[in-house]
Amino acid sequence: KNKGLTDVKVQFKEKWRNEKENLVEIYGEFEIQSGKKCKFGYVLIAGLDRTKVSNIKSFIILKPGLTYSENLIMKQYLILSSSRLFSSVNINEFRTGNIINVLINIQEGSRLHTKGFVGYGTDSGYVLNGIVSSYSPLGFGLKYSLFGNYRKNEGYDAVFRISKPGFMSYKNELSYSIVKKEQIYESFKADRTLYRFNLRRDSRENIYENFGLEISREKIKDTSIKEKKHFLKRELYADLTYDMRDSRSNPKNGFMLYVKGAYAGRLLGGNTDYYLFESRINV
Repeated sequence: KNKGLTDVKVQFKEKWRNEKENLVEIYGEFEIQSGKKCKFGYVLIAGLDRTKVSNIKSFIILKPGLTYSENLIMKQYLILSSSRLFSSVNINEFRTGNIINVLINIQEGSRLHTKGFVGYGTDSGYVLNGIVSSYSPLGFGLKYSLFGNYRKNEGYDAVFRISKPGFMSYKNELSYSIVKKEQIYESFKADRTLYRFNLRRDSRENIYENFGLEISREKIKDTSIKEKKHFLKRELYADLTYDMRDSRSNPKNGFMLYVKGAYAGRLLGGNTDYYLFESRINV
């Protein structure tokens, strides 16, 4: 059926059987009626209010003329759902003869979504955090998010991120992040601003890759002697994750292998120079 023969019928006709004391031998023949091969016809997309179809074309793998396959229908659903641009995805099929037309009905994610938390910790003092996110508000298929976390006695951090799922291919996601962080310790305070360009690629099943450039500016202030130090880091990095766990949130079986390589300073400039190789395995 996954080769387009949706009407295939398989029947077994028994000819005769030979019954023994503890064994029954059955002889017969299979009769297979394959039917005609089906192909995809029109692929229509409905339900988009803001996002232009041209901006999500990289997500559509169903094409007119392709041999029909139930596996392709399921794969198309998973690609659209995992993009996280849409709150719901429905795929309906309409058959005319040996042509199967497809209607993909999509509901876009919310234009504005917010949530937050207020609390108190014995060490950190008052705690505030919140997140604001938006899905394709201007119709370009981009995701925007702003996250903030404030702890009275420990500092704060804020992250602004823009990402483009389906960059040139449904396997890719391109993102730009700005991170602002303040950390308060007993004798010094650290202020850090980080800019990161990242390309994430799901190259194969269970294999994820990241390539990027990270620029970090850090200011360390010694509160006891009032001295300040400044650091500038420019880093190129690449990492690979091979995840064979049965669950990301609560794994019970499998393993995860992580490998990272990075190069900072020297030709890239800044005052922080190093080579880095990191590997980790979780079992």
